[in-house]
Amino acid sequence: ASVLISGVLSDNGASRVILNLGIEKLIDIILTEEAVREARLGIKKKYPKSKIKLESLYVILSELKASIHRTPKSQSIKKFEGLISDPNDRHVLAAADQYKADFLVTLDRKHFFTPILKEAHLNFEINLPGEFFKKYRSSNNS
Repeated sequence: ASVLISGVLSDNGASRVILNLGIEKLIDIILTEEAVREARLGIKKKYPKSKIKLESLYVILSELKASIHRTPKSQSIKKFEGLISDPNDRHVLAAADQYKADFLVTLDRKHFFTPILKEAHLNFEINLPGEFFKKYRSSNNS
């Protein structure tokens, strides 16, 4: 949700660049229904009088429609209880695991960049948008 919101708010930040890479089918983006809902509610809450920002989100989501997947079931989410303190963020880890992501890209430093998660043996790497984009760019320049 944080990357979606950031991508809506900035036309040229790393979050928007990543979303555009997904729209251009240069990378596969995995969004969950819950992340989309959180982004929509977050924009409505922060910008209650701005229909333009919400419309921008909907334009991006319409381009990424095939990237939106079901939120994992509670049994899949439960296995991440000991890794992340915020129960509302566990579905993000579960989705990255369930949909076999290579990277989980987030701006949520507080919950996703903890010593516990750094030491966890996850099947995906957690990056900030800028970190992910640097890796993407260097792997495509080789």
